[in-house]
Parts: sequence; structure tokens; C-alpha cells
Amino acid sequence: MSSTSPDADPDSGGTDADGATGTSPVTTTVFRPDRTHVLGAGLMLLTSLLTVGAAPQWLFWILFLPLIYAYWALRSHTTITENGITATYAFSRERSVSWGNFAGIRFGSGSSHARSHDGREFPLPGVSFNSVPDLAAASAGRIPDVIAAGRSAADDRVVVMRRDGHQVAKSREEATREILAAQEEIERAKRERAAAKRHSGMEPGGWYQADAEGNPVIREQGKTRSGDDDGNTRTDRS
Repeated sequence: MSSTSPDADPDSGGTDADGATGTSPVTTTVFRPDRTHVLGAGLMLLTSLLTVGAAPQWLFWILFLPLIYAYWALRSHTTITENGITATYAFSRERSVSWGNFAGIRFGSGSSHARSHDGREFPLPGVSFNSVPDLAAASAGRIPDVIAAGRSAADDRVVVMRRDGHQVAKSREEATREILAAQEEIERAKRERAAAKRHSGMEPGGWYQADAEGNPVIREQGKTRSGDDDGNTRTDRS
């Protein structure tokens, strides 16, 4: 269950005659149930004819069910106007709320309800959560577009796969820092492995020494070096 409220719109402007936020004019827009409902009513009618044919004197009333369903689909609608929101129903009186008394829209499982500041709620025919962008446009921002806001926030985030297999959503900046740190760790591990490999590759008779840059220098046993101060030559021994 979710809801949209004009109080959550950061781009709203001043206050109009009804006290609602926003300065742009409202476009009169009608939201109706999906027209596939009428097609469904036609299929129900055809199926009902087969059923009624078995005992028409007893089952004739079944034919009225798809007709009632089609009437509901054609009659019910929600209208957005400059004055507020009006819901028209097939079998009950219409309900409305002005923008000054409008508190938000609550979305449930396959339904939507308009809420007023005095605590009243009434269903909105033809309005679903997917209608939020159209509601925001028709109401000139009085109903915030939470879908667009969510997409904008998601565009700045990436999904990172951790070593344990779990996925974590992080900002691009955080992901970039972690990737660079991981690359540095990999390069450091490569250098350490290369140094260990060179060290382990010394011949049995050699001895290990490091130069000024830390690279290993291997000298073999018995190699003659230059003479000492007395001009005599000497040999390295382990």
C-alpha cells in the first residue's frame, strides 16, 4: 500500500484560491476503467447464452450480469478539474473533494482512494498506481509524481554484487571508490606474488639480497668479486 500527498512535492509553488499548492492551471482529465472490461462483459454474455439455453425459464436472470458489468465499466470514472477530484460511480452518488481539502491518494491492492484533511476517503474508478504520472500532469503538480522521483533516484544508483552473492544498491560515487580500492588491492597482491615467486626461485647455492628499490638480487655461491684494499681477490662463501 502506498500513497501520494501534495505535501511531498518539493517543486510546488504558491497557493491558489482553494489553498492547494501549485500555480499552473489544472487540465480537465477523465480517468476511466480499462476498456478491456467491456470486452470481458461481451465474453461473459456469450458464455451466459450457453448457460441460459439449458433452462431459460429459470436462468434468464444470468444475462443481466454481463450487462451490469458493462454498464459499470462505461459509467464509472474519475475527473480531475480546476476545483478538485470527482468520482462518478455506476450505482451510487458521486463523491468529490476540493484541492483545498485534498490530503492525498492511497493505493491499495488494485484500488485507489482519495483522502481529505477531514478524514474522508472514497474510491477513484479508473485510477491505479500506474496512473500517477498522468495524475501529476492533470493536477498541475498537486498530486506528486512519485514514480518519476523514484526513477530519478534509481538512475544515480548501481547494483553491486558482493562476494557472498548478495546484491547491494549503492550510489555511483560509492561504487567507484570501492572498485578503485579493489583494483589497488589486486595490484598489490600481484606485486607480492611476483616478489615471492622470485624469492622462491633462487638456486640452492645462492643467497638473497635486495637492491635500493626492494627488488631481489640473487648471487651464486663461489662468484669472484673485485679485490679488496690489499689487491687480493676473494670468493663469496655461504
